[in-house]
Amino acid sequence: MKKTHKAYLRKIIGRAIDEGGNGELTASILRIKSPDTGVYQMMRDIVCDARFYSVIDRDSFWKTYGEYIIGGFVDSISDEEWNTEETLTMRKEEFLNKWMSDHMMPFSDDRRRLMEADIRIKGLADDNPGMPDPDDHDGSSLGEINLGNGIKDATKSTGQQADGLPPMLKDYMKDAAGGNSPGLKNECHRADAHFLDSIDPSIVRLAKMIGHRGENAKPVKGRFRPAPKSDISGVTTGDDLNSLLPTELAMLATPSTERIFIDRFVRKRLQTFSSVSTSASDRFPHRGPVYICIDTSGSMTGQPEVMAKTLALAICIIAQKERRPVCIFNYSSGLTFFVLKDIKTQRASLLRFLSRSYGGGNDEEKLFRFLFERMPKSSAYRKYAGDFKGADMLVISDFIWCPMDDETETMIEEVRRKGMRIFSVACLEEDAQGYGAGFTFHHKSDFRFEYDGERIKELFS
Repeated sequence: MKKTHKAYLRKIIGRAIDEGGNGELTASILRIKSPDTGVYQMMRDIVCDARFYSVIDRDSFWKTYGEYIIGGFVDSISDEEWNTEETLTMRKEEFLNKWMSDHMMPFSDDRRRLMEADIRIKGLADDNPGMPDPDDHDGSSLGEINLGNGIKDATKSTGQQADGLPPMLKDYMKDAAGGNSPGLKNECHRADAHFLDSIDPSIVRLAKMIGHRGENAKPVKGRFRPAPKSDISGVTTGDDLNSLLPTELAMLATPSTERIFIDRFVRKRLQTFSSVSTSASDRFPHRGPVYICIDTSGSMTGQPEVMAKTLALAICIIAQKERRPVCIFNYSSGLTFFVLKDIKTQRASLLRFLSRSYGGGNDEEKLFRFLFERMPKSSAYRKYAGDFKGADMLVISDFIWCPMDDETETMIEEVRRKGMRIFSVACLEEDAQGYGAGFTFHHKSDFRFEYDGERIKELFS
């Protein structure tokens, strides 16, 4: 098959995996521009047939495997057969009937591993440089999408992984991939758990605070009933003294920590147990996206860069368990971002994005203007940047910012009023202080933290 055929086939298989039999698959695929030739029509007919998409899973393996099988079938059609419509129809029906019969039962792990190895040998694996990215199925690009003004969408970028991936993230990549192909394993949750256990606990605590958004839970109306131990479903933040974690209660033991306890209680930021006694319909009524904004200027190289990437991955893992999309923005004088919708199928692309190194200046105004003004107006990003209610934004920076205009400042206050929580982590050298717009933003954040080169600690007014 030609590269253009392979690229198109991978796009429409991705679309079939995303949309399945929702009644709009054919129309959705027809919106992807393609030449009006027999090869493209054959690929469309197969992918849009229920016998094909009804037996595939939402898994990057099926994107690669589907391309491998369908591509081989298309290549097997002779020139004479392409010129005979009746023969083509017969060949297509034979292929679809065989496909369905071969895939009615799930693959065993051993068979799947053998197929993955065979595909890699033939150069069709997800991480093969030059191949279309498995998540590029909207027909817009096979690489970064340049949106103008130094802004790029790297969600669908392809190519080799860069050298800037911290060791712990490299270990995570190997654990999740079985050593070779990120995203092709079913048991990636074990790699997720191992990664969270291996990093600094202060990073995990902040990642959970942002990723879970548990404090939006509403109590069940009626008489209060303390939840038994079996009802405990996790950890959240609030001011419920009946559900305090022992570590929070211990702060009352000494005068030096009692002030911190009182401050957290007033601001409803004590760590408490959450329970299933909260009705399912009332929990997390507006759980929006997570926005991770990382200052990638030269001053962030070294340990701040490692921390930022580690924290970003931890948030992605936790937020995705809550089915929350995550938008990661690497900003300097330019702006590059990645939209994470499904970590299971985008894991390799996400790690490739996080492998980039830092350097350059910084332009926060470009970041906020794009996020709060341009993204909500774009049909491609509107569902990830709507009214911002229930969303969380984290900014990791040294907060040595240039002044921002009043309109940008107003935008920030407006999204906060709509329900967005703003977190900030300051990466400052010893005795250094942010100033101007950066200091103001950090000081006004709903939750303020500082990274001292080893761990993240929360700041209180």
